Amino acid sequence: TAAAAAAAAAAAAAAAASATTTAKAPERALPPWARDDSRSNCAACARAFSWVNRRHHCRNCGQLFDGRCSARALALPALGYDGPVRVCDGCFERARQEPARHAGPGEPDRDGGAHAGGERPRRSALAMALATRA
Repeated sequence: TAAAAAAAAAAAAAAAASATTTAKAPERALPPWARDDSRSNCAACARAFSWVNRRHHCRNCGQLFDGRCSARALALPALGYDGPVRVCDGCFERARQEPARHAGPGEPDRDGGAHAGGERPRRSALAMALATRA
């Protein structure tokens, strides 16, 4: 009947919409995001945030950056981001140059290097992002 066909079509449309909006579960914990009120300036360049110079979170390390220092994007499938998302210049460059060199959270880098805000870059998400871009 027409009513049954309409109900089936509505159910199919709802299922399709749910499938496109449901986020994939991350393979590892998302980084803790810095609170918006925790910084009044960019973690990379120290430029003050204002209504013109907006603050943005890097989806990889969770720190606050201005638009100039977080204008790059990478897919981070290990964090549940299959498409490109905003990352800071530091995370982007580390991913592009040497993703395997950096350790995971709480582990020392082989070179002892530090990351903005005291966070260490996440090797698995960055390595996977590069693998998907290559």
